[in-house]
Amino acid sequence: MLVKEEELNSLSQQLTQQQEECSAIHGQLEMEKAKQQQFEETSQELTTLHERFKQIQEENQSLKAKLESQKDTVYERQRQSDEAINNYQVLQDDNYKLKQRLDQQRENLQQLNELASMLQESHRSLVATNDHLLLELSQEKDRHQSEVNQLHWSYKQLKKSIDWIPNVEKTLHKT
Repeated sequence: MLVKEEELNSLSQQLTQQQEECSAIHGQLEMEKAKQQQFEETSQELTTLHERFKQIQEENQSLKAKLESQKDTVYERQRQSDEAINNYQVLQDDNYKLKQRLDQQRENLQQLNELASMLQESHRSLVATNDHLLLELSQEKDRHQSEVNQLHWSYKQLKKSIDWIPNVEKTLHKT
């Protein structure tokens, strides 16, 4: 019985440790949720920048078309060309920055997915441990219940025996 108590204490300590680990992982999940929120905001910014990129591309195409149609002076053509080149460089810079942010967001998402997998595995482990502990507790209860039933039966038998002894003495005194 002492071994069972020690085993239950050990399992209880393991459960406590796993709950602490779960709390720590839950904290990490909250941090990852914040990262997810940041990812969503960045994604919205990315969408906005992508739309801006498309608009600038359209403007760039328009400028190129105007450049071809307006051959009035070399100066005008050079100015429009320089403007288009500047816009293109800005777009390239924006595109490079967006790619860097996208790569960072992918990395964050991968970390979030890994953390979610860890949490799911930890949860499964905790559920399995809880199920095991509940089963052991149920078995202990059943075993103790049969012992209690045996004690009740023994008590009733003893009481009958004790009750029988005074009746035997009365019968002996009458004879």
